[in-house]
Amino acid sequence: MTQRVIGGILLAIIGALLLIFPKALWRLTERWKSKGASEPSRTFLWIVRIVGAALLTAGMLVAAGILK
Repeated sequence: MTQRVIGGILLAIIGALLLIFPKALWRLTERWKSKGASEPSRTFLWIVRIVGAALLTAGMLVAAGILK
């Protein structure tokens, strides 16, 4: 049970970070791949935020014991 709670909390933290700081993910993973791109596309930002929201929700459900 403790592992499930810790895992859920970690998922929620990762999801919250993606939701709040999507540009940081782009800087770490995608910036070096594109020449002259100074910031991520709107589509990239939306996709990262949607994934962050899904991870945050799943993490909270796992930590609460609703989702196994």
